[in-house]
Amino acid sequence: MGRCWNLTFLAAAHLQPCLGHGEAQALYARFLGFPPYAIKRGFYSADVERFAPLAERFEPAKRAKFPHRFLCVARYIPTKGHQTICDAFAEVCDAGQAGDWELWFIGTGELEDAVKNSTCGKHPRIKHIGFVQAEEMHSYLEHTGVFILASTYEPWGVVVHEHAVAGFPLILSDAVGAAERFLKENHNGLRFTAGDKESLKATFRKFVAMSDDELRRMGFASTELGRNWSPKEWASVVMELIQDRRA
Repeated sequence: MGRCWNLTFLAAAHLQPCLGHGEAQALYARFLGFPPYAIKRGFYSADVERFAPLAERFEPAKRAKFPHRFLCVARYIPTKGHQTICDAFAEVCDAGQAGDWELWFIGTGELEDAVKNSTCGKHPRIKHIGFVQAEEMHSYLEHTGVFILASTYEPWGVVVHEHAVAGFPLILSDAVGAAERFLKENHNGLRFTAGDKESLKATFRKFVAMSDDELRRMGFASTELGRNWSPKEWASVVMELIQDRRA
C-alpha cells in the first residue's frame, strides 16, 4: 500500500471497510479490490465550531478594508513549496505587478532558515512569522486575506478546511487533495500547477487584480463550502461503519 494515498484501513481482509479522504483515495481503494459500498470518504474535518466564528468576527474589518496579504500556514518541509511561493511572489513584486500585497508565512521546520535566507525569502514584502500558538492564530488571521498552500504532495490538508471556514479565498496547488471538497475554481479561489512558478505567478496576478468586493465574495463562498462538512458529519460516517459491522 503506497503511503502517498494515506489510506486508513479498518480491517485486513480486502472486503472489509476502507476509509480515505476523497475521490483519489477511493479510486486507489477500488484498484486494491474494495467494492464501492465498502469505501467511506471524509476521514478528516476541521474544528468548524472554532473557525466559523472568525469569519463573522473579521467581516466588518474586511468590509472596511480587505487585508491585501497572502497567508501560508505550513511546516517548512520540501513538499510544502515555500521556496516556490517566495520566488513567485518576489518576482511579481519586482515586476511591479503585486500592488500593495504582502506575503506572510506561519510555521517552522527543517527548511525555515534556508527559505528565509534565500534571496527571494528576504524580500521586504515577505514576512516569516515562525511558530504561532493555536490561541494566538486569530490575531494573524485577522490581518491576512487569502490562504495559499503550494504543496507538491498533499493527500488532503485539514488546514485548507480551517481557512475556508474562517472565510479565506483559497490558492491551492493541484496536488492538494482537500481542493476536491473546499475549492470551486473562480468561485472561492484558484488552483495552479504544483511546483510551477510561472503558474503561481499568474495566479498571484489574478488575485492582485481582483476588487475587494470580489475577494470578500470569495471569502463568503469559502465559509459556505467549509461549513458543509464538520465533525458532526464525520461522526455520522463513523456510526454508519459501526452499524455496517453489526449487520
